[in-house]
Amino acid sequence: MVLAIPKSEKIYSDNKKIYKKTKNSNKKLLKQNNIMPYIFISVVICIIGIIQVYNTNTLTTIGYETTNLKKQTSNFKAEIAELESEIAQLVDIDRIRDIATNNLGMIEQKPIISLRSTIPLEITTFVPEKYKSTVINNGNELLKNNDASHLIKQLFVDFVGLIGNAKNLILTLIK
Repeated sequence: MVLAIPKSEKIYSDNKKIYKKTKNSNKKLLKQNNIMPYIFISVVICIIGIIQVYNTNTLTTIGYETTNLKKQTSNFKAEIAELESEIAQLVDIDRIRDIATNNLGMIEQKPIISLRSTIPLEITTFVPEKYKSTVINNGNELLKNNDASHLIKQLFVDFVGLIGNAKNLILTLIK
């Protein structure tokens, strides 16, 4: 049985309490200092998550817009095909002849009668000046090589222009 606590044990127990106090307070300080990296990592993870959600939303929106544009493209292609078909029907020569004779009161052209004569005619031309690049030699027409190719090109250009004008005239008659 111990009646008194020796002085050395009291100091030890006091030191033990102080040690415990400092040890706990140091742990709290360590805990407070060690929590900063976790907070930083949590904030970074949240920012990465927000960026990922934003990018996913943007990609989804772009996907919907792409799908809508593809639908519009297919609708326009179908409309173009329909209009081309309608144009082909409107330009049909038999239909134009039928409209011209029945609705517009036109009559079919009678066949052209051509006459032959044994009497020679004077050499005259009704060709516009831009097509006259020939050299006349004793009544025979001779074409220079360069002039012939130029003449053919000019005739082709005018022929294409004539066809375009005829097409425009036909389309105006149909309307």
